Amino acid sequence: MLVKDIMKRDVCTVGMEATLGTCARIMAEKKVDSVVVVENDKPIDIITESDVVKGIWLFNFVDVPLKEILQKLKRERKLVTALEDTTYYQAFQILRKHGIKHLVIVDQKKHLKGVISYADFIEFLNDFSVKDYLTSVYNKRFLEFALDKLKAEGAKFSVIFIDLDNFKEVNDNYGHRVGDILLREIASFFQSKIRSTDVLVRFGGDEFIILALNTPEEGAKHLAQKLLDLLVQKTWHILGHKIKIKFSAGVATDGKFPDIWGVIEAADKALYQAKTTGRGKVCVYKEEMAGVEPWNLK
Repeated sequence: MLVKDIMKRDVCTVGMEATLGTCARIMAEKKVDSVVVVENDKPIDIITESDVVKGIWLFNFVDVPLKEILQKLKRERKLVTALEDTTYYQAFQILRKHGIKHLVIVDQKKHLKGVISYADFIEFLNDFSVKDYLTSVYNKRFLEFALDKLKAEGAKFSVIFIDLDNFKEVNDNYGHRVGDILLREIASFFQSKIRSTDVLVRFGGDEFIILALNTPEEGAKHLAQKLLDLLVQKTWHILGHKIKIKFSAGVATDGKFPDIWGVIEAADKALYQAKTTGRGKVCVYKEEMAGVEPWNLK
């Protein structure tokens, strides 16, 4: 996930001739917490609410041009910026590294493109935006953030791509209410059987992904098979119905693919192999599957 997909593009800007009073009025009228100072469409500084308070109340800089104010404030560091193709996680790390609350986003020519703030990350990472509304496990939005984080940290991991077999029949035979309850129960079941360091994601309707951290291919295959063996032994009692269900799964391990999403696609191709060779089984990605069509990522 890149910052250009989420950043605020409607940025309030002023020139060096503007005053803190001007900035304060813009913030109040537009209900924003920062104004970017630009010259020739290139950002040179950012004025935040704390700058306004400090400048007006401590130094009485209400009508003083920003050019003079910035010289008097003697900024200890230059404006911190990031390119628009920076990942969300990398941007988050830049904010933490520099101890700032706003990050100005620019293009390759250093022209202003947007702003992202620490508050945006808090909003992004709250349960309502990164948790699946039905099952309360993580959703695809969080998966993108997690993959960016793993890539940035150089962490090793395996992917288990799970697709419940014949789940449509549950909805057709018993109704969507039963199907929704079953999905919640199965998600809770998966969550209870994996490690706290692993990440469970509801990828789609009846598809789940497990990011098994620091787990080699054989370990991930063993985990997927263990989950399948335990699941087929269970009978789910839902609204007076007794339901048995199983899944097909594909496994792939990071380190063999040119990009971070390659391992997800590889696991999906292995899932296709499991689905088309009998279902109710776990298949591991092999090089000969490279030309196979993915099951979900079509």
